[in-house]
Formats: sequence, structure tokens, C-alpha cells
Amino acid sequence: MRRLTFYFILLITCSAALGQTRVTLKTAGTLSKVGNEQKMKDSVILVQGNTTIFCDSAFVNMLTNSARAFGHVRILDQVDPIDIESDYLEYDGNRRIAK
Repeated sequence: MRRLTFYFILLITCSAALGQTRVTLKTAGTLSKVGNEQKMKDSVILVQGNTTIFCDSAFVNMLTNSARAFGHVRILDQVDPIDIESDYLEYDGNRRIAK
């Protein structure tokens, strides 16, 4: 019975780790691909879970699930009372950390 419980907990833990959400594009004026990155311009909105990032332009790397945002950057989170404004953002979507 202990072994079954252990495997069940392990399965749930692994599923949660693999179920990470990706940084996705909601809207942008223009979109192009530069190497492994997508380049977006003009009123860009990126979403990951409850977090929404607004900016003038952004580069999203789909391999690393990260983003760099430029110009009038604003981060809103629906769950946490977060409303941050900046001129530049580096966002790690795997760890959900913004710099």
C-alpha cells in the first residue's frame, strides 16, 4: 500500500511539473520570426496563466519559454494584487519570474 501511495504522489508531482503553461501571444500589430524567437510589435499582449504582460514590442523565445519586452511594459496579475510598470522586462516563464 505504501508503494502505491508513493507512486501516486510521484505521478501527481511529475504531472504538475510537466503541466507548466507557456507564454502565449494574445495580440500584436505585427509578428515575425527571428531565429528561435518570435518578434512582436505594436500593442503586444502576452499571457501566461493569470499573468498578462502589455508592451510596445517583445521577443518571445519558445524554446526557453521566456520573453523580453520593451516600451511601456505593464504586468497585471489577476490572482495576486500586482500592477507593475517599466520600460524593459525580462520574463522567465518556467519560473514565472520577471526582472
